[in-house]
Amino acid sequence: MDPPEFPFDIATYKQKSDFEDTYIVNRFIQRRKKILEDSAPRSRKYLKRDHAAANQRLIDDYFANEPTYDDAMFRRRYQMQKHVFLRIVGDLSSSDNYFTQRVDAANKEGISPLAKCTTTM
Repeated sequence: MDPPEFPFDIATYKQKSDFEDTYIVNRFIQRRKKILEDSAPRSRKYLKRDHAAANQRLIDDYFANEPTYDDAMFRRRYQMQKHVFLRIVGDLSSSDNYFTQRVDAANKEGISPLAKCTTTM
């Protein structure tokens, strides 16, 4: 059996392999550090929106027995009479799931159908 033309040295191969592995790992760490420095923070900022209080204000302002604003102001603001608006809210709530009040993942009460329709109109 003839000896190979280029002898293979396992020790040299392992040394080069370790050097390349170290280089790749260090390069990965450098790139990762740069990405983290350049990127914005990933945590979301929580904004406390008091949907229940907003809904109560809406009811007190327009839909209570003695509202803050009278029927003329309601008609001026929404371009329709109150009973028509309430009928639209009822029809949308029964036909489209978006216009219903739901509980979110944090078990907090969502936006009321009145507020959603007010925003939509």
